[in-house]
Amino acid sequence: MLEKRVDDIEEEVGLSPVNYPRLRQLLSGCGIRFYALPAFQKLKVEGYVKRNKNGTYILVMPKAVEGETDQFGVSFLKLLGMIKAGAIEECLVEYSTVE
Repeated sequence: MLEKRVDDIEEEVGLSPVNYPRLRQLLSGCGIRFYALPAFQKLKVEGYVKRNKNGTYILVMPKAVEGETDQFGVSFLKLLGMIKAGAIEECLVEYSTVE
């Protein structure tokens, strides 16, 4: 089901501001419970992914800050790719740093 909705999901993520209710609805139809939390911004992580025993997923990300929707989109697509690959059980993805 996710493969059929990827274009719609990617289009929604590219909007500024992000339409979270619509994004949640699209992902829900693909077996992904999505949460964008302002409190997650303080953790300096791209997001958290967990596969449930029934094969559905939970995806938690920091809520996009105004003017930083590009970073949200990049992180979102990275995490969505991890879900599509199906090779993840549970993972907290931190921002990589380049020195």
